[in-house]
Amino acid sequence: VAYGEQMAQWPPLAIRMAKKVLQAGMETDLQTAVKYESVGLTHARRAVNDVKESAASFREKRKGVYTGT
Repeated sequence: VAYGEQMAQWPPLAIRMAKKVLQAGMETDLQTAVKYESVGLTHARRAVNDVKESAASFREKRKGVYTGT
């Protein structure tokens, strides 16, 4: 439960993509799974505001406030 609460604080688009990558990767070979992961990371980084907030909150040692954008 504690880990789930921690994950709820993470960027929503990144979590959504991680779930999709994990689900797809379980049913494919390694090469295809790596491709899914690459596409997932690229897609998650499109949430520019969340990427900036993630870096800023890490630098400032505070919890991030994510919008999914």
